[in-house]
Amino acid sequence: MKKKWKVSVIVTAVAALVCLLAAAGAGVWGYVDYLRNGKLIKATDSVPYDHTLYKDHVVLEKYTGGEAEVTVPEMLEDRPVTEIGRECFERAEQLTRVVLHDKIEVIGEFAFGACSNLKEVMGGKNVRFIGAYSFVDCTNLEKAEVGDRLEVIDDGAFDRCKKLRSLPAQENLKYINDFAFYKSGLEEFEFNRDVRTCGEAFLETPWLRNQGSGFLICGDGDLIAYTGTGKKVFIPERVKTLTTGCFREVEGSEIYVPATVTTIQESAIGNCKNIRVYIPDSAVRLGDPEMPAWTIIDELENVTICTTEGSCAEQYARDHRLDYEIVEDWLEAGED
Repeated sequence: MKKKWKVSVIVTAVAALVCLLAAAGAGVWGYVDYLRNGKLIKATDSVPYDHTLYKDHVVLEKYTGGEAEVTVPEMLEDRPVTEIGRECFERAEQLTRVVLHDKIEVIGEFAFGACSNLKEVMGGKNVRFIGAYSFVDCTNLEKAEVGDRLEVIDDGAFDRCKKLRSLPAQENLKYINDFAFYKSGLEEFEFNRDVRTCGEAFLETPWLRNQGSGFLICGDGDLIAYTGTGKKVFIPERVKTLTTGCFREVEGSEIYVPATVTTIQESAIGNCKNIRVYIPDSAVRLGDPEMPAWTIIDELENVTICTTEGSCAEQYARDHRLDYEIVEDWLEAGED
């Protein structure tokens, strides 16, 4: 009888120990999961931000205050605030001025979207990434002081910021994406010409109109804009890609694409009238294969592709029902 009792006690003790270990394990794994995935903390009166705590940083998720002038906190719970999260200040119409500290590296998508009374964003000298539509429709934004370490200005970041006249000079920029400054008031902006960008990034801006007459080439031979008025347009041989929006509202011209060009992006030629585009057989990447409905020629009126027989451009014109002509030698066609 005593033996059975001892066995029972041992079994009970082992079971209890297993339960304790399981509970401890759950706690440990829960903590590890928190460090990896973050823990959402709701806003309070003293900290008017929903925010996510990670092991070594904090992301601000949503501003719940009502102040017109805001200084973003540098630290929360002994961790640096490094990111203004998606939609954090979106539609905060009372907001007029924001001060960023130097630990901020990322401004997320729509972070300040439609803050119609926002006039100034100060500080943030270490911001590296400005997300898609971060400041879209900030129609009164006059100053965005975000330092000189930017690497990416994403799609539509300053779309329709009509009063934004300039940004700090940028030497580290790698990408300026589609519609980044579309219909903004941008006039002055210096950046290294190794940046990858496209014509749509600067559509309908004073900056683009101020570039003079000719070819604006960036990156690795990316033609981002033609600002001339010639009737015969010979694209320079250093060009490798015709980017989206590089030819806009050209009328009555012949455009000769050099043999160095291998890629013509979707909507590279847009809103043009009465033009002929000579495309060599070197151009083998036309449009976006993932978006077959998009064409390299958009909003066309009497636009003809001229190319050699059997070329990729011929097949592309057929597939997209574009007007085309076969020429024996497109280079000879451009000679007087």
